[in-house]
Amino acid sequence: MTHRSRLQIAITFILGIAATELSAQRPKAADLIARAAHAMGGAAALDSLRNKTVEFNTVVYAVGQEETHLSPARATFSFGRTLTDYAGVRQMGTTESRAVTGATARLRRVTLSTMSMVETNGALQMDGPNVSLGLGRAQSLQIEQIVRAAVHHGSGWPVLAPRTLRGELADGVQMLLGPDTVSVWFDRTSALPLASEIVTEDGVFGDRRTTTWYTRWQDAGGVKLPRQIDVDYNGRPQTHTVLTSAAVNQPIEQAQFAIPDSMVARAPRPPAAPPALTVTLVSLSPGIWRAEGGTHHSLVVEQGTGLLLVEGPQSAARTAAVLDTLRSRFSGRPVTGVVMTHHHHDHSGGIRAYQARGIRVIAHHRNVDFVKGIAAARKTKAPDALSRGRPAPPAVGVRDSLVLGSGAGRVVLYPMASAHVEGLLGVWVPSAGAVFTSDVVNPAANQPLPRLGSSELVAFARAVGIAPAKYVGGHGTLVDWPALEAAAR
Repeated sequence: MTHRSRLQIAITFILGIAATELSAQRPKAADLIARAAHAMGGAAALDSLRNKTVEFNTVVYAVGQEETHLSPARATFSFGRTLTDYAGVRQMGTTESRAVTGATARLRRVTLSTMSMVETNGALQMDGPNVSLGLGRAQSLQIEQIVRAAVHHGSGWPVLAPRTLRGELADGVQMLLGPDTVSVWFDRTSALPLASEIVTEDGVFGDRRTTTWYTRWQDAGGVKLPRQIDVDYNGRPQTHTVLTSAAVNQPIEQAQFAIPDSMVARAPRPPAAPPALTVTLVSLSPGIWRAEGGTHHSLVVEQGTGLLLVEGPQSAARTAAVLDTLRSRFSGRPVTGVVMTHHHHDHSGGIRAYQARGIRVIAHHRNVDFVKGIAAARKTKAPDALSRGRPAPPAVGVRDSLVLGSGAGRVVLYPMASAHVEGLLGVWVPSAGAVFTSDVVNPAANQPLPRLGSSELVAFARAVGIAPAKYVGGHGTLVDWPALEAAAR
């Protein structure tokens, strides 16, 4: 045996001893969970938890809708009361909120396991089926329910390596709760839950790490609950909630959960299977189409032997549906580029799926780093070609203007000023006499056009010296340009 071999064996032996000692020192999952349950009032108290009533003040940050991709998110302020009936799997809440526009809304929502109704400023409406379908999962992810489930099922769950949170080491357990894998971290001094974390797939973040922080624990009638709850996405604040009161196992007035028979009859039934994403090509002029379907639309421009797309919204699934439609209609004509009008996540959530196919992205120069960040994001929940090592295609920035294509397929990109977002592109297609952008104006049938957005579009056309015939947006209906000029006056 060589000296190097003996040295490798010795190092392996020492490292093995160290790992064994660390493993022995690490607390067991059952012990961490039992200590947390005791600190919260005891396992019996958690088992007897039938309902929870809280009053709250909440700030919700519009993550993914910032002025620039590096700006702080805007906030909506609200306060209200929520009654969560764990035993009956139902929930009733009243909320008054003030949106970023200044508008005030008063809501009351009753959610059962089979249907959900919302009353907004006195008007009743049935929610879509996903609200009631998601109720059970939402309740199971409340921290008191997480710990309760862990008491009964968590003894064999893996213990995580200690992690520094709030400046101190915390111990964690990885919990398997139905479809969710939840990492819960415990304070070493109080034994109370400090934070929980779930990693999910996201079109922009890649792996979206949702961390929920629990602080200011107080007794709520036999069970301790956190009075401050903060949620962030990959370190960006998403909600900040302070409970101004909290009580458990209060008498329930059944009338609070009543849904009128006339509304029950309108309750939508959940589909047997998720509806397929469909994309329809609507011709605007020879060689120019709008790819429509659902709430978001894209522009398709024929350029020589290839196709230029404007807008890659929503998700990878949406991107796949668009590309499937184009392959079916234009066999052998590849997509050579995709223009991103702005960074908001509902308009950039499908961008990475184009990048993973080697398709370049053209964006406002302020958003080039954002586009590069999408391609570089860690993505383990739904790996793609980029996460497996494929180089990302170049991101092209537009500073003053950029001409793409020639003839009938000529497209000119211009930066456009708008109160909606910084770093917006306006797209001019001369052969169609059309301007395309998103969110400046979202035309709806039989609804007046907004003056602000209409004024911005008219000012844009005058500033770059074009004479459009129509506006083609990423949302809503097509609009003749004279209607925008009239609304802008």
